[in-house]
Amino acid sequence: MPHWFTPAGLLTDKMAILGFQGASLVPVDIVDRAGTVLPEDTISFLYSATEVVTSASPVKGPESGNTLIRIRGAGFLNHALLSCMFGLTVVKARWLSAEAIECLSPPKSPGTDLAIKVANNGVDFSPTFAVFSYQAGAKISGISPCTGPNTGGTQVVVSGLDFTKSSSLFCRFGAVDSAALFISSTRLSCVTPLHPSGAVSVEVSNNHKDWTTSGQQLTFMEPVLLTSVSPSSGPDTGGSNVQVTGANFYPPSSDIRCKFGETVTAEATFVTSSLLNCKAPAYSGARMVSVQLTMNLADYSTSSDLFFYHPPVTIDAIQPSVGFDFSSTVVTVVGSNFQNGQDLTCLFVDHDGVSFTDNGAWMSSSRVSCVTPGLRAGQFHVDVSVFDKRSSATSAVFEVFTPPRVSSLTPSLGSVEGGTLLRLEGAGFVGTKRLACRIGQTVVDASFVSSQHIHCLVPAGAEGAAPVHVSFNKQEFSNTDLQFLYIHQPAVFTVRPYFGPRGGGTLLNVTGTNFIALDGRAPATKCRFGDAVVPATLLSSSLMQCSTPPRADGSVDVEVCRPPAPARVPLAPLTAARTNPRRPLNSRSR
Repeated sequence: MPHWFTPAGLLTDKMAILGFQGASLVPVDIVDRAGTVLPEDTISFLYSATEVVTSASPVKGPESGNTLIRIRGAGFLNHALLSCMFGLTVVKARWLSAEAIECLSPPKSPGTDLAIKVANNGVDFSPTFAVFSYQAGAKISGISPCTGPNTGGTQVVVSGLDFTKSSSLFCRFGAVDSAALFISSTRLSCVTPLHPSGAVSVEVSNNHKDWTTSGQQLTFMEPVLLTSVSPSSGPDTGGSNVQVTGANFYPPSSDIRCKFGETVTAEATFVTSSLLNCKAPAYSGARMVSVQLTMNLADYSTSSDLFFYHPPVTIDAIQPSVGFDFSSTVVTVVGSNFQNGQDLTCLFVDHDGVSFTDNGAWMSSSRVSCVTPGLRAGQFHVDVSVFDKRSSATSAVFEVFTPPRVSSLTPSLGSVEGGTLLRLEGAGFVGTKRLACRIGQTVVDASFVSSQHIHCLVPAGAEGAAPVHVSFNKQEFSNTDLQFLYIHQPAVFTVRPYFGPRGGGTLLNVTGTNFIALDGRAPATKCRFGDAVVPATLLSSSLMQCSTPPRADGSVDVEVCRPPAPARVPLAPLTAARTNPRRPLNSRSR
């Protein structure tokens, strides 16, 4: 039973002030050696109820001590001598009520378990006790992530030493506590609370009383906002450069990422607080996925945009595959998986790897139109870039040639009905699949003979001169000054006389229509007697003359001809005279 010696009058007053319950005051007489009793009421002794300890909290603390422990029980007196004893170490206690007091633990070695007892008078300690265990103090070496939105909810992993598994394991963010999840003695995790923006300290407690002093900080930021991505589609092989726009982007070293569906890409590139560049990862098959952002590898933007994955673009062929140097050839790229709205670029790559580009125009999922950007003579590998990502490997090659030089054509005139086989001579002819001639406005196929010689079959045309040009692709044509003259076929009506001597020299008068002269000088028509050809004298467009050549006795065919189509007039034998009635001739007369 606790007791005090004190002057009786003073103790009585204290008992009333402190509200001692169950205490009794007993006078004490002091007798000296001579047997003399001291004056009455000089000293009294107070008897009180015995202290009872029922529990303590926390029951664990660091080896450094100073853990504030709340002890519960009964019979605790509000007195200056109120004390706690840890093993054999006595410390002052702070009275809270008759059922609760607080004490600071003294330092002890880790692994020590000490009984906690209480004494109201600092001398007589309670028979009942609680056990307090000493352990190594928690230490923090790092946190991840070190940033998070001010809306809270970030899962923060804390690394360190001597974390203990208990319900009293807590993290503290600034002045706000958050229950911790024990992972191991070196790792735990906590969820950040709602907190104003700014940097706060992060500490850990094993007992929710004693906190580390690590100096680790977490910065609360405004939540990341994503508004759009461009382009909004790309090949499923990945690699597309995607621009992401939004708000509240910040550069925490290498923790910025874009998330496509469930796949997190490699590090994104910070441009501004509202612009990032990300590289799309590969995704198997055509699909639409959401795009999100993270600034800390833990929290992702609640806002998102959509990105469509499609099969990769392939190139099968180009049409045409040849062209003239420094011209603008319209080339159709034939392939697959071209998407309307894609940023398409045609590339013409020379043997040195230098690219010449033109913006492509989408025609269909299998066709893109491009214009050659004034290429020099040579071979160029053709590719299509979709949002800065090239198509799959292709062997499509575009060949550029210097335009051919056409020096002559034979014959230079022919029927408006067409059919004349035209021979063109010059230099630089190339035997392509689309080798062609353009006569007037009509394009016809050409036959390659050599680099100096090609043939074309003249189409039907209107009377008059028609310019002649050559093409390797039926799109671009060489410039020449040569012309083909379209004329009507001559018609023969009469031939007089019908016979003459074998020595020749008989002057024949030939009447008809469409008789003309070449360049106004040489006759356009001639007479042929069997195998012998003689010149004709053109008198008018309806009259000409020619002299018979020497010939043996007999009948011979006489032809009145003009390139390219002859008009035949057979004559009677020289030894016989015949008269033909006047009639239009289709080229033959007897």
